[in-house]
Amino acid sequence: MLKNQKIKNKKNIIFVILVNLILVIFLTNFFLEDVRAGGFFEWMITTVFLLFIAPFFIIKNIFKENPKEYFLQNNLNFKNLMTSLGITIIFFAVIVLFVLKLNWQENIRVSSWVIAKDVKIMLFVDLFILPFVVFAKEFFFRGFVMKGLTSVMSIFYAIITQAFLFLVYELGTTGMISGKSMLLILMPNILFGFIAYKNKSIFVSTAFHWIYLLILDIYFYSQFTS
Repeated sequence: MLKNQKIKNKKNIIFVILVNLILVIFLTNFFLEDVRAGGFFEWMITTVFLLFIAPFFIIKNIFKENPKEYFLQNNLNFKNLMTSLGITIIFFAVIVLFVLKLNWQENIRVSSWVIAKDVKIMLFVDLFILPFVVFAKEFFFRGFVMKGLTSVMSIFYAIITQAFLFLVYELGTTGMISGKSMLLILMPNILFGFIAYKNKSIFVSTAFHWIYLLILDIYFYSQFTS
């Protein structure tokens, strides 16, 4: 009985993921007119509920599976961690050179609290709000989506697919952006997918994702206030 249920879940996983993504986009826009502008606590609560609590409930009560199997484990391996760190440094060094060479700086998404040029708000959001938001996004896309997709496709295609679905989420909740901006969203999220898979944990990809956004905010804040 349990085996048949798991087989059925695997067959329906893509449908379930797409329905959840559509609902997440719709409800995010319903509760928050613009998740990037103001309402930081509302942004955090809405994101955590829709991207973490809701899929956690689905995994546990509908799929009848252990949520920890969706990369919610914390058994870190130092070798994998160092490998991930090395690849991340090289990856972003190449991205920085690429962006500077083509003068694509204006295509990198900048947070509203950075544009406001208020260092207190920026630090508050980045240190106390953003970690929860990033963790929720990592669980949904790298855990619920990517780990779920590995039951019907290879990990390579699962990593690519979750990155594109992350882009769909960004487009659906924050509006249309340029093709260059889309590329600069896709590339880091492919990396974060690889990191989550390599370490079998979204805690590592969450840390890397948060540090990445923190560095971006600090960099652009320094540019706006110089």
